[in-house]
Amino acid sequence: MTTGSGVSFPELLAASPVILGEGAVIERLRRSDGIRLDEHVVNSALIYQETGRTALEGICRQYLEIGRRYNLPLLLSTPTWRAGRERIAAAGLAGRDLNGDNVRFLAGLRDSYGEYARQVAVCGLMSCRGDAYKPAEAMTAAAAAGFHAWQAGALAAAGVDFLLAAPLRP
Repeated sequence: MTTGSGVSFPELLAASPVILGEGAVIERLRRSDGIRLDEHVVNSALIYQETGRTALEGICRQYLEIGRRYNLPLLLSTPTWRAGRERIAAAGLAGRDLNGDNVRFLAGLRDSYGEYARQVAVCGLMSCRGDAYKPAEAMTAAAAAGFHAWQAGALAAAGVDFLLAAPLRP
């Protein structure tokens, strides 16, 4: 799969011994004044609120600036760790393309960095069901495939460069 800027992820890996990845975005947002994380989709819906979108953009731009300054490839993950179909509906956002809107948000930020954008990949962060840190709640392989297929399709249709599976057990 190629990045929105036309460079494949394997090319990024081959071109640099180090790739910068953003991290702890949810925790940074959780500690920000004026930010309220949704109980169902956590930080996914922040792009629909001016204050949340501004905070998320500020954090992402910090990573983009570091990557550009040191000429390092960067992986930007969509804030979609809790943006599965069930959680989107519970948050009252059914019918909105929450996953796609987050991809387009990050792609727009990436694309605003001119030539450096060719070194930035947008990865679609997959959702989990329940508490991903409790293996006893794990789904069967068939149930997991069915659960994740919807979001994987939404992220892929929006143009992510690849999918990222963080803790996904349940």
